[in-house]
Formats: sequence, C-alpha cells, structure tokens
Amino acid sequence: MLPVLIDTGPDAESGRGLFLADKLTRQRWGVILWPRGKIVHATLTVSTRAGQALQVSAACIGTRPTPGTPKSPGR
Repeated sequence: MLPVLIDTGPDAESGRGLFLADKLTRQRWGVILWPRGKIVHATLTVSTRAGQALQVSAACIGTRPTPGTPKSPGR
C-alpha cells in the first residue's frame, strides 16, 4: 500500500512524515514498494556557509513485521 500525503490536524498521532518530506524537499520525494515494506526517498537542497547549494538525498525504510514475530517494545 502506497503512503498518501494527507492533511493532518494538530492532534493527529501520525501522518506527518510525508507532509514534512513534501515541505522540506519542495515535492522531490517518492516511494518504492518492496515485498516486506516500503522505502520513502527524498532529495533536498541545503546551502553551505560558502553559499553553495548541495543536493542531499535520504531514504527511510519501513518494514512490516514477519507473521508470528512479537512486537518490539514501544510499538
């Protein structure tokens, strides 16, 4: 299932990740699905002290638990 950019309210407990990626990267992000989860990737521009603009790429991997595996504490 693809993640969807949604408008979250101030009391929402989830749904802000793609909102932040969208705002920080000026809409330069995407999603890759794979069998056990998804990868959300983004590219943003940062300025150095010397005034240079650098492109920085990042990815976040989200996985689904293996059936029958106990959940980690805090989940």
